[in-house]
Amino acid sequence: VSEDENASLIAALISAFIPLIILETLNKISVYSLALPVIFLMFYSFLRIKEKKFLILFIILSFILPLIHISSIIFVITALFYLILLFAEGKEINPIRSEAIIFSVLLIVLIEFLVYNRAFLAHGINFIGGNAPSALVKTYFTQFNIFEIIYYTGTVPLILGSFGIFYGAFKEKKRRVFLFSSIILSIILFLLFKLIDFTIAIMFSSLALTILSSLALAKFFKYIDVTKFHSKKIDITIGILALILIFSVIPSIFISRAVIENSFSSGEINVLEFIRDNTDEDVTVLANLEEGNLITAVAKRKNFIDKQFLLAPKLEQRLNDLYRMFTTASEAQALDLFKEYNINIIYLSTKSKKIFGINGLRYIKNEKCFEKIKERGKAEAYRVIC
Repeated sequence: VSEDENASLIAALISAFIPLIILETLNKISVYSLALPVIFLMFYSFLRIKEKKFLILFIILSFILPLIHISSIIFVITALFYLILLFAEGKEINPIRSEAIIFSVLLIVLIEFLVYNRAFLAHGINFIGGNAPSALVKTYFTQFNIFEIIYYTGTVPLILGSFGIFYGAFKEKKRRVFLFSSIILSIILFLLFKLIDFTIAIMFSSLALTILSSLALAKFFKYIDVTKFHSKKIDITIGILALILIFSVIPSIFISRAVIENSFSSGEINVLEFIRDNTDEDVTVLANLEEGNLITAVAKRKNFIDKQFLLAPKLEQRLNDLYRMFTTASEAQALDLFKEYNINIIYLSTKSKKIFGINGLRYIKNEKCFEKIKERGKAEAYRVIC
């Protein structure tokens, strides 16, 4: 994009310290750890598609990407925006690239339809957003203010990337800039229709802005070369690296520490392992939404609710009942819900107490109906007997 080695290396450094990507991928198994590199490798292959090895790689990735994650739809919309921008600017498109776009778009849509056909028939276009409940969708659009968006995107890629878009798209009208600008346009489209949450949007747009920031850096270095500051180029580069350290690296370090400090404690894991080793395999465990997948992974038991929303039945009702089961003072109401959902084990963690604003479950005093089977630290597990 920049055709400048130094600018590219600095942009690569910036890409390693995007705060939100660290927040979402550090200390956890995340699909984005694979999806993000693959989709941007696909964009890179597209830029060099005239070379046979990259054409082959592009074709292979067109099969792999839709099998990894539904975010492959972002590539489809990006490719369509790219064609629209080229057409609007009156630029011809290479036949190989146009055929590659048509091939990849049709293939990705076909594979995603085959993989998610039941979800598509059940939820229509909303399946792209994972069929997230409306209550959660609202939080996607209210949990971030403008300062948090800047913080999680990174000040450096936001400023330099914006300049890269302005200079590359409006001044030089570079095709490569149109491609990465199309990523941001596709993200905006998904946000307008509320088909994507801010977390995914910021991750993709941050990487696109980081790539475009290399163009801004390249132009800046060329400008330095023709001024009297040419002899100070090394000092200026060090200054730029210092700014990256202050505005990208240091925030990422603080976020990394926060991620590690807020990870699951040994006591919580110990309780889940006890559930795994001392309960029947067919039991259902009640835990908060954030810990649903942890129940499946560590306790090896069925959870009441997790973030895999596609085809999950009665999501809105489940969310409401989840809140009621943790906060109600009525033993009868709690037991009715446990019976309805066939819940056998209650897992009460520190995170659940914080989420629901409770110090403990108010209905567990009846030892005939509830038995505490394990306590470690602030994590507790109860068996429902009644």
